[in-house]
Amino acid sequence: MKRNILLTLGIMVIFGLNLTGFVSAQSSATTIREFDCGINAEDSGIPALLITTNTWAVITSSGNTDFHCLFTIPVQLQPARPMIHTDFLCSTQAGVTLKSQTITTYSSVHLICQINPSTAPYEPPPGD
Repeated sequence: MKRNILLTLGIMVIFGLNLTGFVSAQSSATTIREFDCGINAEDSGIPALLITTNTWAVITSSGNTDFHCLFTIPVQLQPARPMIHTDFLCSTQAGVTLKSQTITTYSSVHLICQINPSTAPYEPPPGD
């Protein structure tokens, strides 16, 4: 059975998590690998939509979840300098958080989204 979880990071960053992929479980955590992940230019600093399956998510027994996507930047789009973008809105099936970041180097972008169910849920500012 194919199940998909849709995760939205920032306004335009989207993961598609295919749970029929590689899943491994240990007593303390479950790891899901090789799901589809995309990031837009606003959150990566690269002037193009990037897509990858070089991905993993770690879900602990306490419910903490870390989502990771590693993108390769095409040679013609490689940035002149490294960049870091933090604290953008990350909304997932596991919860909503601002604990997110992208680390853009000359040849790759590493996207991280951290969900901690024990912290207070994200509340949008009034008027949003």
